Amino acid sequence: MNEKSIVIVGAGMAGLSAGCYARMNGYKATILEMHSIPGGLCTAWTRKGYTFDISMHMLTGSKSGPLHDMWRELGVMENRQFHYHSEMCTIESGSRRLSLCTDRKRLEEQLLVLSPADAELSREFVRLVCGPNMMGAMSLKPAELATPSDFLRMSLAILPVLGTFRRYGKQTIQEFAGRFQDSFLREAIRMTIDGPGWPMVRFPMVAMAGFFKSSISESGVPRGGSQQVAYAVAERFKKLGGDLRLRARVADVLVENNRAVGVKLADGGEVRADEVIWAGDGHRLIFDILGGRYVDDKIRRMYDEWTRSDRSSTSASAWRGTCQGNLRASASSSTGRLPWPARNGSGSRSSTTPLTRRWPPRASRRSKSGTRAATNTGGNWRRTGRATTRKRNVSPN
Repeated sequence: MNEKSIVIVGAGMAGLSAGCYARMNGYKATILEMHSIPGGLCTAWTRKGYTFDISMHMLTGSKSGPLHDMWRELGVMENRQFHYHSEMCTIESGSRRLSLCTDRKRLEEQLLVLSPADAELSREFVRLVCGPNMMGAMSLKPAELATPSDFLRMSLAILPVLGTFRRYGKQTIQEFAGRFQDSFLREAIRMTIDGPGWPMVRFPMVAMAGFFKSSISESGVPRGGSQQVAYAVAERFKKLGGDLRLRARVADVLVENNRAVGVKLADGGEVRADEVIWAGDGHRLIFDILGGRYVDDKIRRMYDEWTRSDRSSTSASAWRGTCQGNLRASASSSTGRLPWPARNGSGSRSSTTPLTRRWPPRASRRSKSGTRAATNTGGNWRRTGRATTRKRNVSPN
C-alpha cells in the first residue's frame, strides 16, 4: 500500500505540529517555508547584543494536562526548563497598587484593603480566578475519534465548573469590573485581561475560571525563549522522517476539479500531494491565490467582522503615545503608564484614569550584558524586564 502524502505550507507552530502528527499517523509529510528558519511568528532575533523575543509569553500546560501531553509528543518538553511567575502583573495609580498574584490569600487581602465596600465582589473575583479551571476537559482527539470513555472523562472534568457557566455565561469581564464601587478596582480588574496594546473587547467572564492557575501557576516561560521551542518542534518533525524545506516560497495552489492537489513554487517547481494544508496567511490563500472563488458567508464573516474592534484604533494610538512619552521603568520590571479611558459597566468610556500596569521580570532571558533594565529614550524605547527587549522601528529583517 502506497504511503499517502501531505504538503504543508508554512513552518510556524501550526505547520510544524501538523507535520509531526501527519508523520505519526503514517503520512509522507513535506513542509515548505519561505524563510531561512522555521518558527513563523514564534521567533526572536538579536540586534547589537539585545534579544528581541516578541512571541511566547508562556506555554500553557507546561506542568500537566492534555496540552502537556501534546507538547511532549511534539518534542518541546525534552530537556526544557521553565520559569513560573508568582504574579501576572501589578497595576498602579498614584499610591494605590494591586498585585495580581497567584497567592489567593494575599490577593484577597489586597482587594479588601483597597475597597472594603467591595468586599463581597472582591471575594467573588478571587474565588473565580483561583478556583477550578476547564483545562482538564480538553481533549487532543477530534470529536469523530473520541470514545465514550473520552466523553465521560470530559463530562466529569466539566462538572465542577457548571455553576460558573450558569453564573457568568453571558457576562463579560468589562461588565463584571463595572460592578465595583471603587474606581481604581473597576479599571484594575478590567485590565487583568483588557488593556492598551492588547484590547479584549467583551471578553467572556467564564474564561476567567481558574485563570491564575491555568495561565500563570501551570504555564511557564520556556527558558531559551520562543525560537528554541519552534526549533524543538522542527527537530522532532525531522526525526520523525519529515521533509522540511526552507527558502521555498509557494506562489500558487494547484487545483484540479475544485480540489487542491499540490502547490507551485516561486521558482517554478511543483510539489504534489494527496492532501494540502495551508498553515500560512489565510487571507493571502483565500482572496489572493484562490481569488475568492471558494468563499462562503461564514468565511467572509470571519474576515469582515471578527477582526473589528470598537476601540482598536484608539488602543493603538494610546499605546503608541505611551511608548513615545510616558514609559517608566525600574531595574527589576517594566512599567508603562497607561492613559486609558475608564469604562463603566456597559463598556462605554467615561473619565480618563491614568493607570500603570507593571509586569514581573522574566528570569528566562537576559540582554547580552546580563542586566534587566528599561529606559525611555524618547521615541525609541527598550524593555527587558519581561524577558524581551524591544526597540521601536526595528524589524526582523
